[in-house]
Amino acid sequence: MKATIGIEKLSVMALIGILADERKGSQELLIDVRADWDISNCVKTDSIDDTLDYAKLAEQCQAFASKSSFNLIESFAHGLLDELFSSFPFLR
Repeated sequence: MKATIGIEKLSVMALIGILADERKGSQELLIDVRADWDISNCVKTDSIDDTLDYAKLAEQCQAFASKSSFNLIESFAHGLLDELFSSFPFLR
């Protein structure tokens, strides 16, 4: 059974931008994270161990953003995806 799950409008702080004024400090980004994946196992077990832990997902996004430095939002998004796929390989 496939489902789309995720978080909307997660506030993270990241150093991002091209202009000097943009790079003076971190800026707030609101991000949406969605994943399509097979939820069959977690539906059967009703266990957090078999599903996506939203708290861990949010923490991972915030940790990545806080240590990142990108010029482009597209580069930030790509880096975040790589990080999430590494941390949550079942989302691939």
